[in-house]
Amino acid sequence: MSKKILIVSYYWPPSGGSGVQRWLKFAKYLPDLGYETHVYTPENPDFSVVDVNLEKEIPKEVIVVKRPIKEPYVYYRALLGKKNSEGTNFGFTNSNKKSLAQQFAIWVRSNLFIPDARKWWVKPSVKFLKKYIAENNIETIVTTGPPHSMHLIGLGLKKEFGDNLTWIADFRDPWTRIYTNQELKISGLAQKKLESLERQVLGKCDKLITVSDFLKQEFEQLGAKGKSYAIYNGFDSSDYLQNEPNLPKENKKFVISYIGLFPGLSNPINLWKNLKQIFDSNKDFKNVLKIVLVGNIDNSILQDLEENDLMNFVELKGIVSHNEAVEFQKTSDLLLLCIPNVENSKGILTGKLFEYLASEKPIIAFGDVKGDVAQILKETQAGELFSYQENDKISEFLLQTFEAFKNDAPTVSNKKYLKYSRLELTKNLVKVLET
Repeated sequence: MSKKILIVSYYWPPSGGSGVQRWLKFAKYLPDLGYETHVYTPENPDFSVVDVNLEKEIPKEVIVVKRPIKEPYVYYRALLGKKNSEGTNFGFTNSNKKSLAQQFAIWVRSNLFIPDARKWWVKPSVKFLKKYIAENNIETIVTTGPPHSMHLIGLGLKKEFGDNLTWIADFRDPWTRIYTNQELKISGLAQKKLESLERQVLGKCDKLITVSDFLKQEFEQLGAKGKSYAIYNGFDSSDYLQNEPNLPKENKKFVISYIGLFPGLSNPINLWKNLKQIFDSNKDFKNVLKIVLVGNIDNSILQDLEENDLMNFVELKGIVSHNEAVEFQKTSDLLLLCIPNVENSKGILTGKLFEYLASEKPIIAFGDVKGDVAQILKETQAGELFSYQENDKISEFLLQTFEAFKNDAPTVSNKKYLKYSRLELTKNLVKVLET
């Protein structure tokens, strides 16, 4: 007899981007591991990245329940004079200069919508799911955030069912300690409210899972000691089964690619400087260099590329589907990974790392040299991580990779990354569920 699990997630196909991948993949493999899987998600969510291809990955056995949600973004767009079809980031922009309307939107987001702009969905969801869980004999629920209002749904249901329901809170990012809070104009009163909600969630959930060992330790310090687990993000083997990508292979170009959201806080300025120094003295390198940027790229990064005479080597691809992102990885010769250059970045472990690993292409990364990313790159021998202050050894690594490219030498030959497959990680999840 199958065990029953309900996943509460704001992001679900046709949503694209990184937020949807983790629990879409868990849901993909849970039925084969003995779990009747239910998903509760908004019927009319307001997300800007759409990837309809992901809907094909939802197994027929997964029961998806959608309910209407009210969100304030229509009012925000009206305030800024945007159309309803335009994406909304509620005050976050690529520019350091924000209009008064944008500054006001940030203040409203930070102080009136606690914990976030999806808070209006909490009460109606608890009311609906109370009945749904009872009627379907659901034994376990998972809430995944951000948005962390999803955890308030779990908190409400735990108060209703008590020990008759196991509640697992999944944190893909920190809550009150996330670095993006630095940009929010959070008042002291709002901060205390956020911390209070976080303590309630950490205290009442039966188990907590998160995406890195560092974040696991951080949540334990905040109140989840003895019930926290780290289950990394990963890669889906089925995404990498094709022998040849559909994109044209760049036989004559040395392709360095960055794939995903590229914020200003992740700008590897010393990389751009080193690339300029190399091609100024190495014609062979200059003749074949190509930089591919896939996704939303911050203007400050484009400005630094321009200042280092690199824009003639750059191709901007914009937002693409997940399948296309995988193909760009396969047609690259060096993959760029940048962890935001902020304090406490040791536990930032983006899912992009594991997909890069699965492409078996070398990785050049920037971030905390003592962080989780650095440890995984060392373990898998898949590349090298530099601090944002490092300058001397970057050129040496670039030229080594370039020489391997010229000689058609294999660059990543070991299979140590295989333990990060989505199937293996779902097995780890099942172990946590059954502990």
